[in-house]
Amino acid sequence: MSPILGGLPFASAFRVQLGQGSNRLILNNGIHRVYALAGAGYEWCPLLVCDLIPMELPDPFVELPRDMLLNQSANPPLITYFLDNEVVIPLDYYSILKTVRFNWNIEQYVTVLK
Repeated sequence: MSPILGGLPFASAFRVQLGQGSNRLILNNGIHRVYALAGAGYEWCPLLVCDLIPMELPDPFVELPRDMLLNQSANPPLITYFLDNEVVIPLDYYSILKTVRFNWNIEQYVTVLK
């Protein structure tokens, strides 16, 4: 694979130690790739894994509060949830054309100095 539009060419995750012998993998890149692989029936995906301590995880992370991701009793969303037809609903959407206009403006003022 090659990067398109500045993306990384691989999936990666943070491994955060929650307690003694308890870790959580938090996917931080390649979410669409992992979702497509899971949807095709694959059970594993090679990942670049970076070890972090809980304090290093930003808050919020991908619009989820850090406490939700790091709390052992919390149940953050899993890739498998998005593949379950009893959990998700299909949404129709329309393509959007984004237009950016750049205006260059110069103004001149006269100021009286004493």
